[in-house]
Amino acid sequence: ICGEGVELPPIGKDQPESPASGSSFWGGIDYPVGAMSNAKERLRLLESAVEQSTDAIMICTADIHDPSGSVIVYVNTAFTEMSGYTAEELVGQSTSMLKSPDLSPEKAKRYYTELTSGRTLIGEHRATAKDGTELVMWWKVQPLRGKGGEVTHHVGIQRDVTEQRRLEDRLRQAQKMESLGRLAGGVAHDFNNLLTAILGYG
Repeated sequence: ICGEGVELPPIGKDQPESPASGSSFWGGIDYPVGAMSNAKERLRLLESAVEQSTDAIMICTADIHDPSGSVIVYVNTAFTEMSGYTAEELVGQSTSMLKSPDLSPEKAKRYYTELTSGRTLIGEHRATAKDGTELVMWWKVQPLRGKGGEVTHHVGIQRDVTEQRRLEDRLRQAQKMESLGRLAGGVAHDFNNLLTAILGYG
């Protein structure tokens, strides 16, 4: 294992154990030192970006034989913080443990079919954290492909929009009350006009 988890072929008996100046020799391939350093730096930056993202990120396997067989292989820090589960509790488990109450078997089957065909899905659903807190999550799931183009994993990105939706609901409620107030005011005004006309006529 080299640097940020990049596995390199072992050095054989007929391969030099020490790289020549200005190059690195692994597995019979001569890599320029600068190229290796840049690759390791890119991997480090990518890992840091994913781990420090404020969006919850999860990667799971894509089992083409059983939609419920997808296994969680990675979650970032934001995912553990939102869900309340530790990475140790999640990695290696089926994604069914995080099933949304909004996800019916029919909808789950349709989603899975679309994902395995290479489509990217975007939506919103309710989710329940480990402590029972109900959240509203915006989500995006897309397939990850192997070298041969086959779907090997799915990556899911989730964002907690609970407070945003709560504020939107309050705003809609306030707008409804305001509309009712205007309606009531208009009715009262019309009634007063009618009453005045009746009294004046009498």
